[in-house]
Amino acid sequence: MAELFKLAKENNKMLHGIKHAMIVGTVLAWVKFFLIVIPLVIAYLYLKPYYKDTLKFYSDLLGSPNNLKNNLLQQLENR
Repeated sequence: MAELFKLAKENNKMLHGIKHAMIVGTVLAWVKFFLIVIPLVIAYLYLKPYYKDTLKFYSDLLGSPNNLKNNLLQQLENR
């Protein structure tokens, strides 16, 4: 009986350790997630005006995608 009680206490101790490790792992996973997502969101918000300017520049340079496709097809046909 004493041996069974000893094994039950040991099992209980291991289960508490596993539960603690799961909680710590979950918290660290959320921390890691936020350490990745927050800088991406901040970069997106900070760079959004520059992205719009760059996109406008290239769309003015190349024209609309349909015009670009038609221009490329015409150039290939002329060869």
